[in-house]
Amino acid sequence: MNEPAIRASKLVGAQVNDQSGHSAGQIQDIIVNPHSGRIDFALLSLSGRGMNANANLVPVPWKLFRQQSSSQYSAGTEPVFTLNVEPGKLKGAPTLNSTDLDQSQWRQRIYAYYGVTPQPSAGAADSDQEETKGARALPGKNPESPTPPQPPPNP
Repeated sequence: MNEPAIRASKLVGAQVNDQSGHSAGQIQDIIVNPHSGRIDFALLSLSGRGMNANANLVPVPWKLFRQQSSSQYSAGTEPVFTLNVEPGKLKGAPTLNSTDLDQSQWRQRIYAYYGVTPQPSAGAADSDQEETKGARALPGKNPESPTPPQPPPNP
């Protein structure tokens, strides 16, 4: 995973294109999972749907987004994302309003609609954690080790 870091403030308002390169909408907000610290969903306003303060937003699992530019992200460039979803699927997607966020089942409903498996929670191992743990796996140097290494027994 060598993608450059993007400031969260740059995500809101970022352009989102469909697989054909046509504008699909803009990111209006993001939903962060407080347990994992990762972005779970982007809330989109779709192109062609008028947006106002009371409008519903389309939640899309973050794992369906790819940064469009392969060039290095810099402070002066606005990120553009490609959404790995068929345009017809996006247009018929469920929407959310602020009261829906208080309901416990909305996440599962959105993941099921897109056919996406939710990311594991913070305690589960993932590739980033495994790489980090592997880099710190020297004997006696692993801070996550429950007990310090024992000296070899005397003969």
